[in-house]
Amino acid sequence: MKRAGFFWVLMLVVCQISFGATPTKTETSANPKCPGPLHTHEETKNCIFDIKYPTLSNPEMECKIRSWIDQYVKENGDGPELDPEAHQKNALWIKPEVYRSKNTESVLLEIYEYAQGAHGETSVKTFVYDVKTGKEFSLFDILDRGRNWTKKLHPSIDKLLNEPDSSVIIGTDGRYLDSFKHCVVDGNELVIAFDQCEAGPCSNGIVRLHVPMKDIRYVLKPGFADLYYSK
Repeated sequence: MKRAGFFWVLMLVVCQISFGATPTKTETSANPKCPGPLHTHEETKNCIFDIKYPTLSNPEMECKIRSWIDQYVKENGDGPELDPEAHQKNALWIKPEVYRSKNTESVLLEIYEYAQGAHGETSVKTFVYDVKTGKEFSLFDILDRGRNWTKKLHPSIDKLLNEPDSSVIIGTDGRYLDSFKHCVVDGNELVIAFDQCEAGPCSNGIVRLHVPMKDIRYVLKPGFADLYYSK
């Protein structure tokens, strides 16, 4: 009996070690300028938050994006007050994607929000910057807005714009550019991202349009092409 008792105590200890009965510490940022967790999960009375932060090579940009995320969470709060008959809580999830290329680093934040109703919505926020200097670039710091790039960028853009449910409407003279606002640089590709429902059916979620820079070399701004495009 004593031997059997010892066996079960031993098995209990092994199970605790093997299956992580002891909680582990949350991974934190190694950036001394803005320390904090890289992932937070919190449930309040009204909302479920699941927030992830990127780790970047430029400490200042990492702090700036962390600050942007924190401010966004603060401003959006718990969402609307829950109806007593609500079947689920509000939700705010933020997930970063990091892209790297010649002399640049980019971050795409995928932001999912649910505030009651039939379904949630997903949007994006992007940052493109010089790794060494921290200089930021918008889509039109990369592309020459003066050229008729909307019909010449790449055949896939034409296909995207012809989606019957798309709200992206681009005139031949380059008007209506509101939907072209999010981009990242992934190696030698320019990735243009659209919020859910902006390009094609809402069921598509976020649409990422990958455009090889070699195909659009002539519409890249010279300053960007010379420093950040690997020919």
